Amino acid sequence: MRFEEFLQGALGAPLESTVGELRYDCPFCSDTKKRFYVKKSLDSKNGQYVCFNCGEKGNPITFMKQYYNVDGRNAVKLLEQNNIEIDMDKTIKFDNSLSYSEKLILLLRGVEPEEYEVKKKPPKLPFNYKFLSQNLYNQEAIPFLRYLNNRGVTLQQIIEHNIAYTVESKCYKSDNIKTFTFYNSLIFFTYNAQGEYVYWNTRSIVPTKMKTINAPASDEQYGKKDVLFNFNKAKDQRILIITEGVFDALTFHQYGIATFGKEVSDNQIKLIKKYVKPETDIYLMLDSDAYEYNVKVARELFKKFPNTYVVPHGEEDPNDLGTEKAFQLIKDKRIKATPEGLTNYEIQQKLIK
Repeated sequence: MRFEEFLQGALGAPLESTVGELRYDCPFCSDTKKRFYVKKSLDSKNGQYVCFNCGEKGNPITFMKQYYNVDGRNAVKLLEQNNIEIDMDKTIKFDNSLSYSEKLILLLRGVEPEEYEVKKKPPKLPFNYKFLSQNLYNQEAIPFLRYLNNRGVTLQQIIEHNIAYTVESKCYKSDNIKTFTFYNSLIFFTYNAQGEYVYWNTRSIVPTKMKTINAPASDEQYGKKDVLFNFNKAKDQRILIITEGVFDALTFHQYGIATFGKEVSDNQIKLIKKYVKPETDIYLMLDSDAYEYNVKVARELFKKFPNTYVVPHGEEDPNDLGTEKAFQLIKDKRIKATPEGLTNYEIQQKLIK
């Protein structure tokens, strides 16, 4: 029996994507939009899967482990009991120097196989934008440069981050067919850990109902929960400061990253765990109103990063404070994410409310 056939019995009849992948409701996040993709191929039995909602990914062995809540040894037994055929050489990728037997021994000892890499495409870029670094003496760029200067963004940052602007532009909606128009906006680009473009977002420099646009994305494209602004530069620093917005991240220069919202998604946490060194000092400077969520994120990060801190900052965001005051606040107000520290943080936030 192929793994895809087993899934049909466990998860129900799938849909088939245009590239021959099978789509199910995700069994791990209860998503009902058929965003759990399983690879289907005539010449491969590796059964790799990924959910484009929660980010869960793996192969038949990892599926059995999580779906049935068993260890690696019993996951292999379940595959055997159900007569599920898999290509172990394609499923387990420890090292090319290992024999099949050595790989299997490692697996049965609980060593995890190499994770299946989620491959998405960047959302389509907006039309008609210009890079500020190439238009420093262009009259139409002056309002944008002035706005950035008032927000504390330096010329060096404008150049390093390839900050762009548009007087009038269009971008695709998430269906990648329809478009909508926006005006007088800065455009920021986000890159992955390897420095490749993966996402964009905007900020209007004039009062408008649509102050910020996060790039609309389909299930097959990177969304705001899949990426972290400035992560390609900040991941290798000795400290990492997690903020909500691009301007807050820029306030901390090479140390700040932005989550594009009040929450840190599971995929964003996975990025941090994968690329940031365990000895790095991590500071959470998210919205103090969501302190219960801050505690949850801090507790999760503390498992790998013993120097994780929460930083209460009241109603002023880091960009409101400015670089010097924001760094001083971290020094004066940080609370280490130990069980005792987080309890004190929660009490403190409740009293403020």
